[in-house]
Amino acid sequence: MTVSKRLSIPEGSAYMLKLLKITSRRFYTAVVKISCSWKLLQLLIVPYALGLVSFLLFLLILFSNFQAVEAGLWGTALKGGWMREILTYTIIPVIAIFGAVMVIFGGFQFILEKMLTLVLSERGLAIIERRELLRSTWRVVGELIVSFVLLGAMLSIMLCTILIPVINMVVAVLTTLYLGTDILRMCLSALRMRVGTQWNIICRYFLEIGAIGFVTGIIVTIPVIGIFLLPVSFLACAEAIADWIEQGDVDLTECITYIR
Repeated sequence: MTVSKRLSIPEGSAYMLKLLKITSRRFYTAVVKISCSWKLLQLLIVPYALGLVSFLLFLLILFSNFQAVEAGLWGTALKGGWMREILTYTIIPVIAIFGAVMVIFGGFQFILEKMLTLVLSERGLAIIERRELLRSTWRVVGELIVSFVLLGAMLSIMLCTILIPVINMVVAVLTTLYLGTDILRMCLSALRMRVGTQWNIICRYFLEIGAIGFVTGIIVTIPVIGIFLLPVSFLACAEAIADWIEQGDVDLTECITYIR
């Protein structure tokens, strides 16, 4: 679903409502798939485990160094007092969640191809095999490093501006857009798609990607539970890719074949 012309207010409202319905359906389908597919659950064990362990480790490290974290967060602001301690106790779990999210993103980089294979196979589709193991491995590692750096920067900026009115809203919007874009980029990379082609698809479906990023941003902010719900966003993105293939997207059909 793309927007090829400037929409009037009524048309824009109808389009956004349609986009909301499509995004809701994709996330609902993703939840059902996770609940009913043992193969998917097996794939998710490693990212889930990494996310949980990293979350607990971040909490342990941060609370063990509470005074250093407090000083690093506030410096000379909010000198002493119970307010400073309460704010620090509140933000430490948020930092731990963001750190765990980064670890989960890294874990998903290595299982996305199998996840996409399962989702696409239900639609009668399959990823075209290309024998580029060495190049693909280095590409995945490189993209993982870039993703870690960019995601870490976005989440850090979001955390630092969380208490600043207006600015925190702008940063939150940019972060959710980045989340959606990065999730799609990771999925397209799993399809072994060229970077230039990935960018074309991102531009073509920008609003749909933004909707996925928006829901993902909400999921990420849910304490603890958000870590376990994050895989739903990847499956929702896989559903979006399957929809675009069925709609005849030229770039995507170059990476996909139909199962006879």
